[in-house]
Amino acid sequence: MRCMANCLSVWNNIRPELVGMLEHHRKAREQEAFELKWRNRLHQLWVLYTTFLQKDWNIDLRKRTLPGWGDAVRLDCMRALLTAQEPQVDITPNEFAAIESEIFARGEEYKTRVGEELAHLLREKASVVSQPSNSTAKGRGKEILPPADNAFEEDLEALLDRPTALFRYDCAHAFSWAGLLEHWQQTLAYQSFSVWRVTVCECAATMERLLETLRLPDTARLSEIEALAASGEPVCTCGAGWQVYNGNTIKPAAKHYYRVHRLVRFTSNLFSPAD
Repeated sequence: MRCMANCLSVWNNIRPELVGMLEHHRKAREQEAFELKWRNRLHQLWVLYTTFLQKDWNIDLRKRTLPGWGDAVRLDCMRALLTAQEPQVDITPNEFAAIESEIFARGEEYKTRVGEELAHLLREKASVVSQPSNSTAKGRGKEILPPADNAFEEDLEALLDRPTALFRYDCAHAFSWAGLLEHWQQTLAYQSFSVWRVTVCECAATMERLLETLRLPDTARLSEIEALAASGEPVCTCGAGWQVYNGNTIKPAAKHYYRVHRLVRFTSNLFSPAD
């Protein structure tokens, strides 16, 4: 009886994990079978979506933050179009054009979801920074508290438009939240968006120097910096074009998501820590 009880206890402990593994493999097999069945229309849908993104991409800024293929193919409107006809029937450009407005609408929901996940990272960061220090003020025995951060009070749009609201994803580039979406669409298109491995940049000091160099007030928002980066050649406070410093060329990149990174990197090179 004791042996049976032990076996039952072991089974009860491992059962949830086994059930989870079986469920994962079941879904993987279902997805594989689905893609095999619909591979012809899936490829056609991918071609149509890619063409849709590329057309007027530099004019229609909404397209820059639409989901990459890995997320787009899961949109209800895309799924409905995919399965609207038999697998061997082609998807026509007119059929795709009929759902373009729905793609934009669902794209706004995607932006909001991603923005909320990134804002959560910013608030987590603010929470860690605002933890009371164990240090004490010399001679008085009082705690030295860090500056207050109202990250939990700011709304989503204001929080993500902070100059320090920059993120990294497994690379050296600093992205605004919109820039990260663009990077994902262009470079990580086949992956569904996840904040895993996304981190908040440690850039407060650099951004402070950048605002000073650009002659922007401390209250400037990230969107203002990005607009300035896109508007033409940045000019130093002395009046000289930045491209003459250290032999660097700082022309705005063609892609939106590199602009702030290049400005931040240039400012870091321009000023030494001693400055």
